[in-house]
Amino acid sequence: MRRSRIAGLLLAAACLGGCFHLRGSATESDLGAVQLTAVHTFESTPFVERALARSGVRLVDEGGSAAVVIQLLEEKLTRQTVSYTGQARTAEYEVTLTLVFRASRTNGDELVADRQLRASRVFLLDRDNLQGSSRQEDLLRDEMTADLAEQIVRAVDAANRNVPKTAKVAGS
Repeated sequence: MRRSRIAGLLLAAACLGGCFHLRGSATESDLGAVQLTAVHTFESTPFVERALARSGVRLVDEGGSAAVVIQLLEEKLTRQTVSYTGQARTAEYEVTLTLVFRASRTNGDELVADRQLRASRVFLLDRDNLQGSSRQEDLLRDEMTADLAEQIVRAVDAANRNVPKTAKVAGS
């Protein structure tokens, strides 16, 4: 009797756990082939490329068989003081990354109008270990960029799924 209860609980947990996905984890995308362009050389471009690849999207060059074109328009990283020590020195910084992108079908139909995404993180400045603080800032910047890259993929994929089937066929 006790074993059957435990087995039932384990079976229920396995069934529920199978539907659980972490936010930001790569999911399969229906985008197929995508052309990624940028108006300048941005540090976020390789992050978006990796996010697309993890979602099963094939990247193609200009003139390829892309169904969707994603354009990275702007990237801005700012750092501002959040708090000070008793000696009027910076104690914490807030790092903010802003990305602007748009997506369209290769026939020019707009999927996502110019959209601004923003991520912020706060970190402590350790004056006794400036190299460690610098590394922490680099890691936070990479984490924010990866998060925003995943958001771009999800936004474009969602917009593509919401396009009527006739528009998809006409654009293909």
